Amino acid sequence: MVGIRKRRTKFNEIKTKTMEIKAADVMKLRKMTGAGMMDCKKALAEAEGDFARAQDIIREKGKLVVAKRADRTATEGVVVTKIVGQKGYILCLACETDFVAQNAEYSASANAMLDVAVKTDAADRDALQQGRSRGGSPYRCHAGNRYGSRFDL
Repeated sequence: MVGIRKRRTKFNEIKTKTMEIKAADVMKLRKMTGAGMMDCKKALAEAEGDFARAQDIIREKGKLVVAKRADRTATEGVVVTKIVGQKGYILCLACETDFVAQNAEYSASANAMLDVAVKTDAADRDALQQGRSRGGSPYRCHAGNRYGSRFDL
């Protein structure tokens, strides 16, 4: 794969400098960020092969995508429940399409979030997020990150 970088000379001619971007590098960045192949390829080309800068580029583009989706409603999703002793826990993980909601990885993420909520005795979304950020909890929601979901507890 080749990334192209354009540069102007003093005579206003455009010279192109090509940079070799290997598929292994694209896959490595994709595993690190969870972004699509073409997004990773473009970010690596723009960053001239620098992984840290490419991650920042992908992160900035991701913020723009999230801003576009902010006004959309998430009417599909999955609801998981658990009763432990005298307490009941209900978690609703919402998404925009039923295709995402039917995904096994998405349901597993909802169950993992609920397990963290039970372990940390979280009463709302903020408490669950704090429990997740303390480290030590097994909660990792790849499906939620990939599909842009949001959750309510």
